[in-house]
Amino acid sequence: MNSASKYMKAGLILLLWIGVVFPGSYDEAESADSPPEFYISKNICPFECCSYGRWRAVGPVDLKDSPNGKLVGSVKKGERVDAITGEVHAKPGILKVVVPFKQFKKGDTIFILHYIGEGFFKYWHQGKVGEEEFIFLLNLAEDDPLCKIPREDCWGQLQKAEESVWWVQMKNANGTVGWTDHPELFGDKDSCG
Repeated sequence: MNSASKYMKAGLILLLWIGVVFPGSYDEAESADSPPEFYISKNICPFECCSYGRWRAVGPVDLKDSPNGKLVGSVKKGERVDAITGEVHAKPGILKVVVPFKQFKKGDTIFILHYIGEGFFKYWHQGKVGEEEFIFLLNLAEDDPLCKIPREDCWGQLQKAEESVWWVQMKNANGTVGWTDHPELFGDKDSCG
């Protein structure tokens, strides 16, 4: 073994050791002040009572090999499918804190990733992902649906809305497994009725 090979092998061993001893310490996404331009939440069903399982198509749907991928099949209106899992692909929104709330200070920037149900959203703040109730973002705050007046129940002002797409992986009646970004064309996904 020549000296260059020895150094390469030693460097590889060092990198592997660092990855084992300090897992995740070099993960840019988890340490950045702002989230990536597009954030993906995997294995998620993004609303209250959401459930995967047997769904029925209420309209025709194309299936792709991956989110934003190539066409691999279709689902006919009335066809039953097995919904397997889902992902939410989000372009984060921006919320400015105008009244201190829990761990958030006035002036903080919170990046809203996507809705998860019951008034809660997944968010990004100071390099960490969390979940918090932002019910005022759903225009449900009494007397002030747009939250223009800062107060305890309306502690943030939305500067830019998030944009998100829910992709669902499913298997159709022919056994084709694919993804769709049209879950609204299926019934039986709400276990609450």
